[in-house]
Amino acid sequence: MKKILVDSDLPSLMNNYRLQTILALVPNLFFILTITSYLAIYYSLFSYIGDSKGLAYGLLGNLLIFIVLAFFSFFTGLISFIYYILHVVKNPNLQEHDNRLLWIIGVVFGMGLGTLIYWWTQIKKKDPKPLIDIYSDNL
Repeated sequence: MKKILVDSDLPSLMNNYRLQTILALVPNLFFILTITSYLAIYYSLFSYIGDSKGLAYGLLGNLLIFIVLAFFSFFTGLISFIYYILHVVKNPNLQEHDNRLLWIIGVVFGMGLGTLIYWWTQIKKKDPKPLIDIYSDNL
């Protein structure tokens, strides 16, 4: 049986540009869809005034979509958060001054927006892309 994720795959995962892009964009898109679904629930409460059966179907149908989107938003955001914290800590381009500390604070307190800004400024816009060596002792 083939192992899906082995220890030798970690450096390639940390330097995979497509994975970095997906982990920067997908949690934010799920969050926007979750907010849109919440607004649809809110709107459906007012569109079925006087029709209790229609209200129940509209509310429960939209609520299921909302819960699924919130679930995916949370877990993709958590995976993205952990990935980008590791990326910031191991990024060799952030060794001067307090850049690493500032980016860690930005990713932690900025959550989805912080990871998106980090991806845009430190990965997408950098000409030599940072090569992350996950096994190095340098922090």
